[in-house]
Amino acid sequence: APAAAGGATPPGKTFKPAPAAKDLRKLVCISADANARMAVREALHDRPHIKVTGTDTAFEGESLVRSENPRLVLLDLDLPGADSLALMRSFSDMGVPVIALSKDLRPQRIDEAFAAGARAYLTLPPEARELRAVIDDLI
Repeated sequence: APAAAGGATPPGKTFKPAPAAKDLRKLVCISADANARMAVREALHDRPHIKVTGTDTAFEGESLVRSENPRLVLLDLDLPGADSLALMRSFSDMGVPVIALSKDLRPQRIDEAFAAGARAYLTLPPEARELRAVIDDLI
């Protein structure tokens, strides 16, 4: 369809501008579970102001957090070959809020995560409504 005169939005069309770069909120999801990373993307698909970047290793995750300067990190506590709690302390020391993700529901593990700086603790795979509520609260 041709554009309306003067660059106006054509009748019947809703114009939603892309968020300005300064308004874009970056989120990094670090999980070896591809389904968890996909669940995060799907839960946030209707939030154009949030850009989700994901990786499956602690090394790449740490690199992403340093280069992307995200507003929030979702960190799987069950990353193979990684000290996820040390990684969480590192992110917290950088001033980046972290949501812990884990299949482990033992109170001791949950306490360890909060002691390491977690702002929230969600079970894997994350439930979309709960995930959105926690992210909206932190970002």
